[in-house]
Amino acid sequence: MAETTSQFLIDQLVTSLPDPDTSLVGKTCIVTGSNIGLGLEAARKYAVLGASTVIIAVRNLAKGEEARQSILTTLKSKTATSSWVSQGTTGGDVKEAQEAEERVKVWQLDLSSYKSVQDFAARCEKELDRLDVVLENAGIATQDWEMAEDNEATITVSTGRARASKHGADVVEA
Repeated sequence: MAETTSQFLIDQLVTSLPDPDTSLVGKTCIVTGSNIGLGLEAARKYAVLGASTVIIAVRNLAKGEEARQSILTTLKSKTATSSWVSQGTTGGDVKEAQEAEERVKVWQLDLSSYKSVQDFAARCEKELDRLDVVLENAGIATQDWEMAEDNEATITVSTGRARASKHGADVVEA
């Protein structure tokens, strides 16, 4: 048993996961809850891998814009630019900076509001030629009982895509 526990700890603390390097050139990615934490890092990675469009889907547009600026800073760094170029995109610092500005977008999405989910889905249908990746990272954890729409808030946010479908929005599964 001790050997299993120690191996587990080694695996958790020492083992590194491979860094994804699959090109996302030409792909469109949406990441919900992407203004902080894992969602932000996923959106950043999609952008570094060359996704043609990365949509940061957030409740708070100001926080989303901060996240966008953080991602743009990464893309403008020498390391990210080298990685991006190695994924098959065109070179040129000025051109890449302009492309980065256009590629990373902030859209409002409040999963606790059915109307917001429906509006977001309608915007996707109207403005996106394609959708390749949806990473549904958004969620909430509350200590107090709160209602959102017709359910407890955690349920509403966690099942936003299913509820949106029920209320008329098409749902895209990743």
